[in-house]
Amino acid sequence: MYSRALLRTCQASRIVATRSLVSTPASYKTVTETVKDAASKVNKAAGDAALKGIETGEAVTNAVKETAAPLADKVKNIASDASTEASKKGKDAQNVASKAAGDLKTEASKAASDVKNAADKATR
Repeated sequence: MYSRALLRTCQASRIVATRSLVSTPASYKTVTETVKDAASKVNKAAGDAALKGIETGEAVTNAVKETAAPLADKVKNIASDASTEASKKGKDAQNVASKAAGDLKTEASKAASDVKNAADKATR
């Protein structure tokens, strides 16, 4: 009897095999997970496109600023030069007019003096 019990125990030990634990990931996705993944990809693509658009806009803005600043300075310098030149021309015209008025006044005085002298000669 003991031998049979011992035999059964030995046979039971040999028969019992160790179980290995195996876990495999699910190879399928639900519809919700598929939609979420697709929406995530679309969102990422839209965000990347928006970022590129913003960066391009910033680059264009900086290029315009860099180009416009020297042009604005050049326009200011030209306007200042034109104003100075106009002021000089105005002063020159004023001087010419003043000289002409002085010459006319001198000529008028001389003519008045000649008329007076002629009148004095005629009355003598």
